[in-house]
Amino acid sequence: MAESPPASGSRRRRLLPWVALAAVLVAAWLPLAVPEVIAGHSAMSDRIRSEAIHAAVAGGDLLPAWLPDLYDRHGTPLPSFYSPLSYGVVELFRGLTGRPELAYKLTYLFFWIVGAGGAAQAARLRFGAGAGIPAAAAFALAPYTLVDAYVRCGIAEFGALALLPWTLAALASTGAAARTGTALGVAALVLTHNITSLIAAPVCALLALLGPRGARRRGLEGVALGLALSVFYWLPALVEKSWLWSESNLTKGFFDYQRHFVAALDLLPWRTSLQFTIGPSSGLPFRLGELLLLSTVGALAVAIWRRPRACGHAVLLATASLSALLLTSELSEPLWRLLPLARFVQFPFRLFLFATVLAAPLVGWVVVQAPARWRPLFAALVTALALLLAQPWLEVRYFFIDRTTGLPIPVLAGEIEQARRDPRFHPAAQWVTLDRVRSEHWSSSPGEAFLPRTVTQLPSGPTGEVPTVAAEALGKGVRVLASAWGYPEVRAEIAVEEAGEVALHQFWFPGWRATADGAMRDIRAEPGRGRILVAVRPGDRQLRARFGPTPLRRATAAISVISALALVGLALLGRLSRRRSGAERNDPDSLPSAS
Repeated sequence: MAESPPASGSRRRRLLPWVALAAVLVAAWLPLAVPEVIAGHSAMSDRIRSEAIHAAVAGGDLLPAWLPDLYDRHGTPLPSFYSPLSYGVVELFRGLTGRPELAYKLTYLFFWIVGAGGAAQAARLRFGAGAGIPAAAAFALAPYTLVDAYVRCGIAEFGALALLPWTLAALASTGAAARTGTALGVAALVLTHNITSLIAAPVCALLALLGPRGARRRGLEGVALGLALSVFYWLPALVEKSWLWSESNLTKGFFDYQRHFVAALDLLPWRTSLQFTIGPSSGLPFRLGELLLLSTVGALAVAIWRRPRACGHAVLLATASLSALLLTSELSEPLWRLLPLARFVQFPFRLFLFATVLAAPLVGWVVVQAPARWRPLFAALVTALALLLAQPWLEVRYFFIDRTTGLPIPVLAGEIEQARRDPRFHPAAQWVTLDRVRSEHWSSSPGEAFLPRTVTQLPSGPTGEVPTVAAEALGKGVRVLASAWGYPEVRAEIAVEEAGEVALHQFWFPGWRATADGAMRDIRAEPGRGRILVAVRPGDRQLRARFGPTPLRRATAAISVISALALVGLALLGRLSRRRSGAERNDPDSLPSAS
């Protein structure tokens, strides 16, 4: 019998794509190893927000819905309206490491790995195992991924970008996994980034509807269950946003979507779709990326011509990716005007996110069209090409704080050592402290987006005095003996001889309730300044105001719990059904008669 030839060459070929992927990812992640704050549009806002969340968690409020330390210690319901899940991951890493900036870097790295793994899984389920590594590389090194991490620096959107490929993978799964995975994916997206989920939910429903006939029902059920699981968050946020200044602050002026459309011809390869006009990397050219765009167009053309078994998946993803791309251009403006809530998307170029997620698996599909022997080499070359094309977005800048002005100054990586020695600069990672969060007029959001509408005159400003006490008496017959802020509450010891009011240095918002010695007391918003005014009576001693859920939030929380139980029940029923089917197949008595 002839001896089999050694298989070492085959093993080396199979390992080649993995080695290439590891090498290029390390190159892409090297900027995260620098301990300074990456200079991005939302970098400092995220640090401020995270510091306020950390203070709440450390104060015993493990799932904060109100942040008392922002707005000069007058508070904001920001976590109730801006999806908090990604900040929870930051807080988890902060608890493990004790170092705030390292926690941010680890969070970005974590989401980056999650997103690349999701892109690989989405490609593998549709096009086979060989498509996974090229798809992971294409996603991890896509211009939008790099811009989100190193230019825009919005941790919430980056987290949603990482989770979306897993939702796409769930839609390609079979059986109950499709429904369960899609439901969990949609719910996680809602809790990670409002704007991404605003687009993702209808996109996922459309993909499920246009997908294989056998998977449509499970996909649509998954989207519906995902929205039901997260209804405790998104429905109150939609309804109660009328109590905030969010619409006027988040949809007008610079944030008016009509100002940010991409010229249709600038979507072509090797053309700059847009240049960032603000921020530390202003002037940086940005586009979908040649690898993704050419793979998408090529996949669509080849799939239609050759009609392989995976043609349906390739055509669907390519069509959806190109549609997302066209929605960034001024050609789609009439449709934007018709879509409800579209104005909250703010920047049409956010659709590059969806085009990226949908196109990454197609890079894998292009690779698996090569002969099997050459696929590992082809995958390694595509991975290296992804890194080569990503170079313009890997010149990362880092923030230092000008001690005189307090403004963040972007510094190139090669100039960091000089900046560290410059007495004019302060490391940004050490600048955002809880004391500064409380004493500066920081809201961590554009304008006054998460300021209650009852506030038309801010109690203090950048040069105003921040309150040193949490409560003050209004009226001659009322005295405040002591007071303190809590999470999320205000406590005061009072002496009341005549009926009057106590002003608490927290903004009124639906959900605040006050008690005196355990008995409910009426509260209202102070005209103009928006502080909480509590009506007190003679004899009252211990005053306590606490922020809690509104009736709408309680009702939607109950719906979410019921939906979670339904999802678990459906999963158990599906598992039981599969066991019964397997038992029947293995039972000889259940086989048809030979006659």
